[in-house]
Amino acid sequence: AILRRAELEHLSLELTLDECERLGRQLEQGQLDAAVLFQASGLPTPLSSEITSELLFAEPLVLAVHRAHPLATARQRVPVRDFTELREDRWAFGASGGDTLDEATRELCRRAGFEASTGMRSDDYPAILGMIAAGQLVAVVPASVAAWHDDTVAFLPIDPSTLTREVVLATREEPPAGLRDAIMAALTELGSLTPAA
Repeated sequence: AILRRAELEHLSLELTLDECERLGRQLEQGQLDAAVLFQASGLPTPLSSEITSELLFAEPLVLAVHRAHPLATARQRVPVRDFTELREDRWAFGASGGDTLDEATRELCRRAGFEASTGMRSDDYPAILGMIAAGQLVAVVPASVAAWHDDTVAFLPIDPSTLTREVVLATREEPPAGLRDAIMAALTELGSLTPAA
């Protein structure tokens, strides 16, 4: 979708899918002109001062648990604010270090009085959801991932004031005319996302 949108804006794009930390380094080294990065609210991806970033939108997050998990059976869909009831669970986190969403999730666990026990490291959401469906793990995932699985996984909304996933456009220079609009249109089309104000 993004390549089609860029073409309509007369932009030439080459897409690179990688970890945000590596994309940031490639941007800083001049290997990329722009990057779409994901970060936890209040915990930005570390970038040098020569890189500018613009918030495109904030995506809600959900706590993915097995449908028989006590939180899934006891809740009336009240947004999750506290992770205290998750102290006995094993968690899925990203495959590499430096993921700000993982760091923010671990901090929420610490605030609830425990260290999160890592049960899996992966960036493969279908694999993570499969392990959750088997009752082996819990995870914080973007709300857009909730459409990927059957009803064996319960997706409990996390209060947006507690945590969201921010999507930012990072660039070395002023982005070419139309780039932001092409990226926003493509991302909105993919996930019915609400742009930042």
